[in-house]
Amino acid sequence: WLRLPLLQAIAAIELMLAGRFEPPTQGDLHLSTLVQQILSFIAQSGGGCSAAELYRELCLRGAFSNIDQSTFADLLRSLGSAQVIEQVDDGSLLPGAVGERLMEHFSFYATFFTPEEYLLLCNGKRLGTVPVIEPLVPGRLMLFAGRRWRILEVDTQARAVLLTPAKGGKPPNFGGGSLSVHGIVHQRMRELLEESSIPVYLDAVAQQGLLDAREAYRLFGFDQSPLIASGEAVHLAHWAGHRVGLAIVLWLQWLEVEAVSAGPFVEINGVMEDDVPKVIEAALGRVPADAMILAAQKEGLVRNKFDQFLQPDLLVKGYAAAELDLEGAIQVMKHWHAALGQ
Repeated sequence: WLRLPLLQAIAAIELMLAGRFEPPTQGDLHLSTLVQQILSFIAQSGGGCSAAELYRELCLRGAFSNIDQSTFADLLRSLGSAQVIEQVDDGSLLPGAVGERLMEHFSFYATFFTPEEYLLLCNGKRLGTVPVIEPLVPGRLMLFAGRRWRILEVDTQARAVLLTPAKGGKPPNFGGGSLSVHGIVHQRMRELLEESSIPVYLDAVAQQGLLDAREAYRLFGFDQSPLIASGEAVHLAHWAGHRVGLAIVLWLQWLEVEAVSAGPFVEINGVMEDDVPKVIEAALGRVPADAMILAAQKEGLVRNKFDQFLQPDLLVKGYAAAELDLEGAIQVMKHWHAALGQ
């Protein structure tokens, strides 16, 4: 109804034309990148270096100023247990067995994941290759070269996928995952819904889409209340960015309320519309002490290239710093509480 993908695209263009850009996340620890830099610095030193030297050069003087001594010590212990680094008798740190293998491979120099290329085959004929980020599952559909294909077999050793032509069905998405959207983009999206002007660069289809979204915004009363019921779910608009929305979702899940993030909305299932104010009031009565409590219940915390070498507590700390805005979530909850008359 609100044409959210279209609104987000227009909002991004409008912000760019105004010279406004999404600022970097404050407080992100970048632990995966720090792992790579620790190994790089040790290699550069030749004969190894001390933990104090690493902390001084990479954190106190370097780019990782958000890392305190305690977190850095935990990181070194984590790398030691994973054999990424090792400490010799004089206290110097050297690459461990795993670290040596990492550094010998050309992919070590990139701090981000490089998707593996899989060969696509149909009846023995080579169709091409595709970078695979999402899992390839036999029986599923995929889209390649403008055609639909059904996956028959996946050979992970040979990095090959056997396909057969298919009709119908919805293909899975391939490529980069959804990016975090900053609050200034969501705020501009809402402003677009409340304005009357039409950006001159929109074609006829996009113009009509924007007009339809504005009509729906007024029709469903989003200008009056953040809440709307839709089928078996209710949606609450926060317009505050991905990190705030995700914090609210994990907060509600922590309270055993079924919730998912949906762009500038939080979708709540299994709760009647009249009961939503009670849910919000209960949430404000039990505010998490910090974002790590919420991050601890999140699955799939390995997000970056070297996260696999981090202990669970470091993964939780890194995820909380990068992905969650608890303070923003508290402010939105208070706004909802006031708007819904509680």
